[in-house]
This record gives sequence, structure tokens and C-alpha cells, in this order.
Amino acid sequence: MSTFTFGQNISQKIESIIKDNYQKNPDVAISVGFISNDEEYYTAYGKLSKESPVDINKNSIFEIASITKILTSNLIAQAVIENKLKPEDYIDNYLPKGYILQKNLKNKIKISDLASHQSGLPDIDFAKLIELNPQQPVSNVTEKTLTSIVNNCSEQIPLFYDWLYAAGTDTGKGVR
Repeated sequence: MSTFTFGQNISQKIESIIKDNYQKNPDVAISVGFISNDEEYYTAYGKLSKESPVDINKNSIFEIASITKILTSNLIAQAVIENKLKPEDYIDNYLPKGYILQKNLKNKIKISDLASHQSGLPDIDFAKLIELNPQQPVSNVTEKTLTSIVNNCSEQIPLFYDWLYAAGTDTGKGVR
């Protein structure tokens, strides 16, 4: 049960909830930032990782892949509404200059694949980035990094459900 009262302002309520949650789950770090009445508020508890002695703070960076899924889908939906693209279009003609799909990927990845997060393109190795710079892991990600990931991708990564069925879920070995 949280220790906040109804007399607290919103920042105190959030701080109380976050602190209470952290005290119950000290192995899980949490950082929250929000804006209320044009004022910025931050609260953070925990370490960067179980192995790290570094406390998280308002400047800590976390992988936000799930949030980018929402942003990607919303931007695609907006572009479709504005007739700037169609979901069944292939991504080939929309890639920025310098991004070149290898021959066997041309005309295989559709805008709808991006919207449903099923492009099969590889992810950034976030664990490696954290090893290189725990406080600012994405500081090592440049346009060259992203271009290289796309340009060097020679085949689509099988989707989880394709892999799951190929692995034989009836044996209980379909979870990675």
C-alpha cells in the first residue's frame, strides 16, 4: 500500500508511489520524469544494473524500444492519413540517402511491417552499448551506426512466432 495522502500535490504523490514501489522491489531501478504546470519533476531510485554501483538519475538512459513502437505506428498512421504513403508500399523508396537494402531484401519489407514491428531488421545491440558507456549508452549510436545496420543486413531475422513454431512448441523448447 502506498503512503501518499490526498493532501499531497501531484509531485509528492508520484514520489511517494515510486519510493514505496522501490522499497518493495529494491532490485528494480525506476526513474520517472513528468511536467506539471510547466514545472519539470524527476525522481529516481536504484542502480543502473544489478552489477553496477552507479545510481540512476534524471539523466540516465534506458532502452525504450516499446515506446518507439507506439511512435513509429503513430507516425505511419499520420502519413497514411495525409496520403504520403500506403501501408502496402515497400520501404525501399522511403529510405533516406545512404541506406541501401541488399538485393535479397529489396521489395520484401513493407510499411505495414514497420507499423506492426515485423520488418525482420536487426536491433541495436543495447547490451553492448551499455558495456561501452553505462551512463550514456546511446551516445555511441550515430547515423553511421544505423546506416551500417541496415546496409549490412543480408537477411531478415525470423519473427518470434515463426521461430516458435519451427522450434516445436510441443517440446517446451519454443521459448528463447
